[in-house]
Amino acid sequence: MKSNWYSIAGVTLEIQSESEIRQSGMLYKFLCEKTEPDLSVRLIGGKPLPETDGRLLFSDERRSVFEKDGETKSYCRYFNAAENRYVPYSCLVGNRKEYSLYLDYNGGEVWDTMMLDALDLPNILLSFGAAVMHCSFVVKDGKAILFTADKQVGKSTQASLWEKYANAKIINGDRAAIKRENGSLYAYGVPFCGSSDICENEKVPVAAIVELSQGRSNELSVLSPSAAFRCILGKLTYNVQDKDKAQRAADMAEFASERNVFHLSCLPDESAVKRLEEELWKR
Repeated sequence: MKSNWYSIAGVTLEIQSESEIRQSGMLYKFLCEKTEPDLSVRLIGGKPLPETDGRLLFSDERRSVFEKDGETKSYCRYFNAAENRYVPYSCLVGNRKEYSLYLDYNGGEVWDTMMLDALDLPNILLSFGAAVMHCSFVVKDGKAILFTADKQVGKSTQASLWEKYANAKIINGDRAAIKRENGSLYAYGVPFCGSSDICENEKVPVAAIVELSQGRSNELSVLSPSAAFRCILGKLTYNVQDKDKAQRAADMAEFASERNVFHLSCLPDESAVKRLEEELWKR
């Protein structure tokens, strides 16, 4: 049995596997030295998936989660084009500390991206106080700015503009994990980044969360705590039918909403960078 250790959003994960885990994504950037893990996962292949039983917590086309006697079973499905339906290929069984991940699929090899999907990592991280947020994550002068928006509004554009005009570094083009530590809000890089292909493993204190919209000029306003809460909660990844995880997500959104949370109606050019930079770096 081989073991690899990863550190993701301050959570140490040990993966035990009899076969090699093939690398196709960014998970290798999160490898760490052998240490006492926060949770351990044993990969089990070549066996049927455990039967479903217990109380149904959540279900959609791609995932179903059951709970029985303090243990959860999370089934993940992929779309089989030949059969024109979603087919289960994994089952994650366990509790907060130890899991077994059953894999049953036609490909044979275990890929890191497939394993991450089956692990339902955002749900696991929530158990340890970290919430995965849809945003572009940039760093300037050791401080994080998280740009969030609906699809096609321009969060990746603003991140690229900050890289070009403000000497900022893009940590992740699509996601960040946010976490409360010692009364402050921190952003962590995570090993998935949508189609942006930008993914770094860094931890940075958050200077601001910025909700974006397109406009004819650059108008910056501070969101009220209630508006900030709704904005942030709507961008967090969690199972809405899992009451425990939903409450954890709400708690994180409430804490984050007490930071600098802005709305920026902006142009897709350098002037938008200057407007926000003036506000943040004058403080």
